[in-house]
Amino acid sequence: MTHRAWVRRHPEYKLNSYRRRRRAPGKHTAAQVLAILKAQRHLCANRLCGADLKVVERHLDHKVPLILGGTHWPRNLQWLCAKCNMSKGKLTMREWLKKLGSGKCALTAI
Repeated sequence: MTHRAWVRRHPEYKLNSYRRRRRAPGKHTAAQVLAILKAQRHLCANRLCGADLKVVERHLDHKVPLILGGTHWPRNLQWLCAKCNMSKGKLTMREWLKKLGSGKCALTAI
């Protein structure tokens, strides 16, 4: 069974995911998000990737995912290129970098 089919059979899953996201503590503004991007010098936060976020698609990522108790506060946010963010999934940044191992680029790990 595909994930999409499973979600259709379990509508409460999507509702619970939405509630968990809405209940997470913290707030951030658009200005704070742009400041994070500027602080990263428009580069992917993954030190093994370093993609130029002016050129590639970028995602705002929670360092500690909401499902693991992360918050919406700016200190828990970072910018990743789309490929790195999709690779990271629901891992913390530390777990994800450990999974990638040293010397590997996130772009090749997908």
